[in-house]
Parts: sequence; structure tokens; C-alpha cells
Amino acid sequence: MDKIRPFRLMLRWAFVNETWFTIRTFFKLLWFFVKAMFDTHPTKHFPFKRIVQTIMESAIFPDLSDSAHRILRHEAVNTVIFGHTHVYQYRQWEHGKEYFNTGTWTDITSLDVKSLGKIIKLTYVLIEYDSGRPLCRLKEWKGYHKVEEDVIVS
Repeated sequence: MDKIRPFRLMLRWAFVNETWFTIRTFFKLLWFFVKAMFDTHPTKHFPFKRIVQTIMESAIFPDLSDSAHRILRHEAVNTVIFGHTHVYQYRQWEHGKEYFNTGTWTDITSLDVKSLGKIIKLTYVLIEYDSGRPLCRLKEWKGYHKVEEDVIVS
């Protein structure tokens, strides 16, 4: 499910096409959280507030820009690079503070009409060092590991 977006369209599809499976799964998940709230074992117990916080923080495609902005408040930090969120992202704040998210190199199924089908973006951050502060750019790899090669003459 983490490779399908937008998630709301997948849920709508699941309710229409797999109604009983979706309802059963929802109630099993709800039951798991209820048991976790009342479990007395210290490693299995989670208070309601913590469960809600975990659900909110671990969205299918989490936006880590707030976390990056908190890190960038430190005077010595100019660039934050995150990854593994399935969605690439770039943001720039005051004083040239930059946040990059490389996403993940896995295919995603889009249910959106504009981009219906499988999508794969092989994004990465290129860091170039010159004098002073490194220059970072969000790039997409197109699958060529050798730009040029020697010609073999026989």
C-alpha cells in the first residue's frame, strides 16, 4: 500500500471493490490499537495519545520538511538531505538554507488520472564541492552509468 498514490483513491477503490476485506482489515487495525492501549506488558502498551501521534507522523508519504526546517535552524547547518519517503522534494528557506529529499528508487502506482500507471523517478542529490559552501542539486538518473567509452579499434 505504500507504493500507491494518492492513498485516498486506493481506499475508495478498496471500499468499492473489496468492501468486506477493507472493513475487516479496518476493524482488525482498530482492535490492535485498542489492545495496545490496555495491554499491561511494558513493550506492548501504547497510550492513546501516542497511537494518534504515531498514526499522524507515519503517513504513507510523510512530509519531512518541518523536521528539516528544525535542523536548519542550527547556524552551522546549511543543507539537509533526507530520503526513503517515496516522494522527492526540494525546499529553500531564508539565508539559502536548503532541504532535499531524494525519495526512493522504487516504482509507484499512480491512481491519479493525470499520471495513471507505474511511475519511477531515480532521484538523487548531486553535491559539488568548489571553494566555500558545497552546491547541491536534485537530479534524476536516466540509467546511463557511462557517459562515454573508448572505441575499440581492431
